[in-house]
Amino acid sequence: MLTTSKFIFRFTIALFLLNLVLYSQDKNKEDNKTEDEIKFVYVTQKSNEELKLDFAKVTFKVTLEKNNFIFLEPLVLRCKFSNPTDKELEFDKPILSNDLELQIRRSDGNTFLHKDLFAFYINRSRPITRLSPGESIEEIITTKAGDDRLFNEAGNFQLKFSISNGEKKWSNATNVIVDEPQGEDLEVWNQIKGNKDIAFMLQRGSFTIEDENRTAELMAQIEKVVTKFPNSVYSGYLKPILEKYKVRQR
Repeated sequence: MLTTSKFIFRFTIALFLLNLVLYSQDKNKEDNKTEDEIKFVYVTQKSNEELKLDFAKVTFKVTLEKNNFIFLEPLVLRCKFSNPTDKELEFDKPILSNDLELQIRRSDGNTFLHKDLFAFYINRSRPITRLSPGESIEEIITTKAGDDRLFNEAGNFQLKFSISNGEKKWSNATNVIVDEPQGEDLEVWNQIKGNKDIAFMLQRGSFTIEDENRTAELMAQIEKVVTKFPNSVYSGYLKPILEKYKVRQR
């Protein structure tokens, strides 16, 4: 029969061993965390005002994969965020946690904004919650083809982008030229313009349409177009959609 003192002693030992096991498990989980996860959950000691000042010091530069477009082409952006200071900069939420805002200035001087225009494909290396002294991080961002709110008229345009972290920060201005489609591009354009289903497919990068019969009709139309005009810019965006459809049909 256990005495009270022996019971307490054994209970204390058991509790100690249990805590040791739990600590070991927690330690293993912590060791298995990626550097990005650890950085993302980091709690800063800076005040809100200091975080705003840090964000204001970031430089934001955008370069485009190309500067000449035809109607409905997507943008591929290289967004470079740099810390030009000799101190670490920290942010209360990751840069690019919100959509970019696009400002377009026409050659006639008129300016208009597109807010939350894009569902971006962001090849993000890690959440940008801080930048070391002199550090730069580049993110590649792709907009969707077929968005008729972007490059739906010919002309010379100036693009600027902004990020927001409580305060807006604008990028450098980038000049682009949008031309009407010519040659094979015009042939394809004449067959797909005004077709909302194909525009939807281009934006989604997918053939997902509820009506299976309608989808089959569109795929037949697209296959005919890309076979006849393989060198068209538009065919380059349509071919992957067609290939996805064919894989599903196997």
